[in-house]
Amino acid sequence: MNKISQRLYHSTRSALPKALKTVAWLLKIILPIGLAVSLLQYWGIIEQLAALLTPVFSLIGLPGESAVVFISSVLLNIYAAIAVIATLPLGMREITILALMCLISHNIPVETAIQKKTGSSAVNMLLLRLATSFVAAAVLNILLPEHLGAGQAVQKSIELDSVAAVLVNWLLGAGWLILKITLIVTGLMVLQNILKEFKIIDILAKAFAP
Repeated sequence: MNKISQRLYHSTRSALPKALKTVAWLLKIILPIGLAVSLLQYWGIIEQLAALLTPVFSLIGLPGESAVVFISSVLLNIYAAIAVIATLPLGMREITILALMCLISHNIPVETAIQKKTGSSAVNMLLLRLATSFVAAAVLNILLPEHLGAGQAVQKSIELDSVAAVLVNWLLGAGWLILKITLIVTGLMVLQNILKEFKIIDILAKAFAP
């Protein structure tokens, strides 16, 4: 094994433990939330919430059930929002708008508490972030093409007639999600280690330095 191959091998090997820990941490958040949302859908709670919030969210090009994604992001974090998105029949356009909203308003309880310690008004920061989320979503709703991603497959809502069927459907989806997350996270970790090993990150840092 030549020197370059050895360095690639060690970079890959050292990335795997970190990747698996990261995957496990993500799945601890995503899987329970995904199951909870699936059960809420089965019991009709998501549908009731959607009917209640559709008038508001339709103004920014979103269906009412997308409110669950935004609320999850506000109260928890981005990963919670991802877990909810994976269970709802949303298209690329809706997901793009939601992604922007969630990036602006996520983990509000924790981040607002931190901001309060720095002297900022918790109420003002909360209102600012929520208002900015909706304003940004409204602007993006105007700018994005109406049929963005129309040719792509969108997850369809499946009618399930029992809790057991919900659990089976969730397990199948969870298995596919675990595979995707594992491949993506591992690939990124390996790439990062390789870039570090061959000093490419240092080169990029110098190239993009002010």
